[in-house]
Order: sequence, then C-alpha cells, then structure tokens
Amino acid sequence: MLCFEANKAVLCEKALTLNAQDAAELVEAARARRLFFMEAMWMRCNPNIVAMQRLTASGAIGAVSAVGADFGFLSDKPPEHRLLDPALGASALLDIGVYAMTFVWLFMGAPLRVQSTGTLSERGFDLSCASVLTYGVGPGVRRREPRPHRRRSAVPRAVALQRDSQRRNHVARAASRRRRLCSRDRRGAAVPAIRCHGVQRRTTRRHGGHLGSPRPDASTDRLNAAGRRPVVSRSAGA
Repeated sequence: MLCFEANKAVLCEKALTLNAQDAAELVEAARARRLFFMEAMWMRCNPNIVAMQRLTASGAIGAVSAVGADFGFLSDKPPEHRLLDPALGASALLDIGVYAMTFVWLFMGAPLRVQSTGTLSERGFDLSCASVLTYGVGPGVRRREPRPHRRRSAVPRAVALQRDSQRRNHVARAASRRRRLCSRDRRGAAVPAIRCHGVQRRTTRRHGGHLGSPRPDASTDRLNAAGRRPVVSRSAGA
C-alpha cells in the first residue's frame, strides 16, 4: 500500500496477502490509481506451461478430465523462521501450496467446489494441506486459453532515445554535407561542385546543355603566374 501511495507499480511475491479481504483492498487501490499490480507467480510466464495451455485449449489432446499437482519438502528451519512463525505468514498452503493450486487454475479455471484437509502445528498454522477441486463433467469443462504476452524490447527506453537522437543527427549532417557539395544553376538544376587543391570551383552549363570546364579567370591566371600548380576542373555528366 505504501508503494501505491507513492505512485509506484508493484510486483508482489506470492502469496499477495494472508487473506482474500486484504488482497481485494490492494487490487482496488491499484485500479483506483491506475497502477500495475501483479503477483510474482513465475508459472504464469513459463514458456512450457504457456505452450501446454495452448495445446489443451485447442483440444489437441481431447477434453481435460483431471489435473494433479504435488509440491512439498521437509523444513529444518528454527521456530523464528518465516516458515514456522504465524506472525510472518507461516503456512504450507500459502508458501508452496499456491504453486499446485495455480497450476490447476491455469488449466481448469475457477472450481465449483473446494474440499481441503490438512495437519495443523502446535502454533495453529498448517503444516500440510491436500485439496480436491471439483469442476464440471465432460466436454463442458472450462479450458483456459493463455493470454498473449506482449514482447517488450530488451533495450531500455533511455538507450533507445539516445540511439534515435544519434540517427537523426547523422541524417542531418549527411543532408548538410550534400547541400555544401551541390549548388544550383540559373534554371534551378543541381550542379555538382568540384573541390581541387583547396579551391572550390563550380562547373558551368554551356549553351548546348552540356557541362564543361569553366573559363579561366583572373584568379587562375594569378595562381599560374605565381608558380603554383594550376586549378584543374573536371567535366561532369548532366
């Protein structure tokens, strides 16, 4: 709730809360603030399980009549550990039973009836739990189609914006370079400019419509008289 009040999205470790009422309050708070809120259940995003959901939903293996799931281990933790402390949410069902329940839910959806039995510790929490979820019979059993996952780019937004800026700058520099190397004649047609020996000369258009070398001018004569290498102009096609 503190994250929601700070306008932060939340990916919460399972189980979300210790009871349904608290979970409903969190969901309502997230919706009111239009914030992302999700239980961190990896099973929903596992590619193998998603593929199995699609396979069963398509009817490729026929109608699903039963789903079985088991998960358990022996704990050797001290009494103050979260697995054995009721104040910290100690519960076999809440800690690892949610995996089996979620697995069944992903394929069958909400059950019509739930019957459970288990063993309680001296401190009042469940050390073990076995549940039977009852659904409809026959082809009317609900098969859950997995929601399509939107693939997000692995590139952070800041990096993507930087790349876009670099790309735009590169295009702008290329366009500017083309403008410098290209001038216009009297008719508005592009005439390539020739840069030779540090002196930029522009080809001119003759009366016949062909491009040729410009006439020598006084600056060229002065360069020749000074003993420097003369400026050479090359012809270019129209």
